[in-house]
Amino acid sequence: MAWASQLPPGYSIEWEPTSSEDREEDSDEHRRCVAACIVNGIYIMESDEPSLAPAWWESFGFRLLGAPLTFKCECVLCLTKTKLFAHRPCPIYGAILEHSPPPGSRRHPSAPRYVVAFRGTLPRHPGDMHLNLRILANKQHACGRFRDARDKVAMFLDSIAAAAAAPNGRSGAVWLAGHSLGASIALDVGRTMMARKNKQGWNLPAFLFNPPQVSLAPSMLPHTLRRVAKGVIYPTSYAAKAALGTTVLRTHERDMDTLFDTLAPWVPELYVHERDVICQGFIDYFEQRHKMLNRWLRPVAEVAMKLSLRDMIISLSTSGTETGEDQRVRPHLLPSARLWKNSSYHDAHGLEQWWRPDSELRDSNEHRRCIAACMVRGTYVMESDRAKRTHGTSRALAPAWWQSFGFRLRDVREDVLDCECDCLFCRNRFKFGSQHWSIYGAILERVPTAQDWRHPPSPAAPRFIVAFRGTMRPWHRGDTFLNLELLVNRQHACRRFCHARRKVGELVASVAYYYGGGGGAVWLAGHSLGASVALDVGRDMATKGCYLPTFLFNPPQVSMAPLLNMLRVPEVAKRFMYRVGCKVKAKLGARTTKMVTLERKMEEQFEQMAPWVPELYVHERDLICRGFIDYFEQRQNMLEYYGSSQVALLGTRLSLRDMLLFLHAEDKEEKPAVQPHLLPSARLWKTSIQGHKHGLNQWMEPDWMLNLNYRLYSYPAGA
Repeated sequence: MAWASQLPPGYSIEWEPTSSEDREEDSDEHRRCVAACIVNGIYIMESDEPSLAPAWWESFGFRLLGAPLTFKCECVLCLTKTKLFAHRPCPIYGAILEHSPPPGSRRHPSAPRYVVAFRGTLPRHPGDMHLNLRILANKQHACGRFRDARDKVAMFLDSIAAAAAAPNGRSGAVWLAGHSLGASIALDVGRTMMARKNKQGWNLPAFLFNPPQVSLAPSMLPHTLRRVAKGVIYPTSYAAKAALGTTVLRTHERDMDTLFDTLAPWVPELYVHERDVICQGFIDYFEQRHKMLNRWLRPVAEVAMKLSLRDMIISLSTSGTETGEDQRVRPHLLPSARLWKNSSYHDAHGLEQWWRPDSELRDSNEHRRCIAACMVRGTYVMESDRAKRTHGTSRALAPAWWQSFGFRLRDVREDVLDCECDCLFCRNRFKFGSQHWSIYGAILERVPTAQDWRHPPSPAAPRFIVAFRGTMRPWHRGDTFLNLELLVNRQHACRRFCHARRKVGELVASVAYYYGGGGGAVWLAGHSLGASVALDVGRDMATKGCYLPTFLFNPPQVSMAPLLNMLRVPEVAKRFMYRVGCKVKAKLGARTTKMVTLERKMEEQFEQMAPWVPELYVHERDLICRGFIDYFEQRQNMLEYYGSSQVALLGTRLSLRDMLLFLHAEDKEEKPAVQPHLLPSARLWKTSIQGHKHGLNQWMEPDWMLNLNYRLYSYPAGA
């Protein structure tokens, strides 16, 4: 297998930058990629083609220092001298590499002098499988490979410290790196070097890729039970650990407190994938610890976060005290760490993902949501800048919201979406105040950078984002007028909506002409009233065959569900009401002559829009957007109850209000103004966190704080 062909593009250069336009070599991305490539070289060194291994570190200016790290296999087969597999009795599990810059070039100040790298599991090695079982039982510290790694690294550190006559605290001279099983070895070595007895500890930068820590936490439960389980198990566990740690296990708690104080300056880099079950324990520990520290009594959380129920039970059955040197504590109990998460499409437990550029790893739903929300927030601030007369000047605050993501306004006059106020006063030229026009959106373009040739942007990255703000304040006449128009479903003919459809249509046409980009080159995003504008624009483009990725935050659609909840109507009665309404719409649409035209047009529109899947972000207790939740959930119930029958399909496509309005319409051939929630497909994201239920800021938070759950609703194929 040609491993050399898998070298990441753009990494066949030395550590020293070749020009000022090169990306910073002192970046987190570059360090991650260097460490991952070196670890992959250790894998290849133990493979069938070890001659290909040096290419993975020589391209960065490293060379192998001495012999690789080997240790005899400790599996049952080797101990009993049973040779059932053609594996090496002393496999290579790691190596020490020295950074040797080319002659005439200076060493980059952030480059390490040495890197100690450890490989992970190779399926054909029974010894690796044996160690994985030891990790499950937390007995890896006493294994021969772990002891050998600690001893050899300690001897190496002492030798270079003596040779350089330098203190042991040189933190950047030696790196540790490992993947999977190798990450456990690197973590064990790093903890031991930091907590050495009677010696000054070595604070070694550690790069741990997919470190194994299997968790039986609620995150491994079915999606529907996670929220309840997390809300019960973690608080109960923290309370139990704090109670035991301050009473019968006070000695164990003091030992852990000493260990935490010793390890506090050491901040390893943990790289994990959200869907990787093997390293889920680290994600659960740090995220839940953060929640407990912010929501609980801090003294209780500070005691519980240092303890593990399993270790506490073991300490009861052992004599003496446990220290950091013994390492009889769970490896995920770390006082400090930098946790890097990604949810990309790569192999969740694979090493290859970690030498990819950030743009690929950030191609996740969370990252796209945060970018879209920040763009929309920028349009709010831009309207505020206009009111303060700072828009377009150096004092404007809006550009910071999109410049941090690499976007810009090409032309302040052309890319700012503004139009005249559509309220009754301005339309009849009654001048109450100075408000005649306002900024309601912006067209933002991604700025090409000098690194694009080396790290091409993700295929899912947009070229343009069209963002629409919502209601600025209750006394903003234009916004209030449009909110009233939304209640009666007459927003489609308003100036702002017409202007937005025209500008986006021109943008998509120009992108297709100049760049040949598809629908994914332009994103739509909006909040509240702006979400209605984005939804209207997206529907219009979808009927023309152009499906734009659309992010709708708290889109308004008032529902009768809150009233039914206030009246305490039973759930069974609600379902009965929806089923009756579904049957009424089906019979009117099928038997009434005047409704045949409407039903036919709605069927054509649903078929045209079926491939378009907008992202709807709603809060379960937000009354303004409750209509979308009710529509999709009750629609799913109808489809499950009736199947793909004509009753369910007609009830899905029709609205009683639209049917009544269509009966009184003068031109039956005119395109019907349908309710905006009548969508054939959508991905509905729901949250129920505390705070402002209709606010935009909540959608900038990470997934674990929002506790998001989603469901994809698709229109039945062939309907």
